[in-house]
Amino acid sequence: MVFGLLSAFIGPKFFPSQDPTAATLNALAVFAVGFAFRPLGGVLLGTFADRIGRRKVMLWSIMMMAITTLIIALCPTYQQIGGAAGVILLVCRIVQGISTGVEAPLSTAHAVELVPVGREGFVAGIISFFVNSGILLASLVSYLCSLMLSGAVMADWGWRVPFIVGAIFGFIVVYLRRTLPETMRPEELAENSSKAVWAACASIG
Repeated sequence: MVFGLLSAFIGPKFFPSQDPTAATLNALAVFAVGFAFRPLGGVLLGTFADRIGRRKVMLWSIMMMAITTLIIALCPTYQQIGGAAGVILLVCRIVQGISTGVEAPLSTAHAVELVPVGREGFVAGIISFFVNSGILLASLVSYLCSLMLSGAVMADWGWRVPFIVGAIFGFIVVYLRRTLPETMRPEELAENSSKAVWAACASIG
């Protein structure tokens, strides 16, 4: 969400052009790539979650998002490292797309499996509430940064601040979820050897 909102600042930093609109469109194109990889993330990581455990893959997905968000926040610009900056940005968006494809559905599945019978709908609604709250929070953080910093500062380095905030939240979520129990039964995990996992991935390919 933050990436899309700040594309007008990101574009000129990673895809310099005499036309600011063209630079922004390039940034939005990279933003769209993440959406294209969401289905792959859902299928691939969802398969892993069914094989090696919900908790482990859920933590992977959050860590992937947090790390790539931090990389974007700290990434050198085109002026500093040339075209490699755009490549780094693109790779980060691909990883983020894969992560997002499974994060919310897997979190919901994990929560539903943990709660007592009869509370599944309520818990799924809570997960949805926080997903949408995150979208609103991204908008709020971006707005406050634009309000408190000048346009020149936002265009220079201020656009990095919302990404840093997002990365911090990501690592906090990893910390909070690290103690959650695995919902798959031990016998299920015992049956799902690494060979079976890779065989499932090969069948997807």
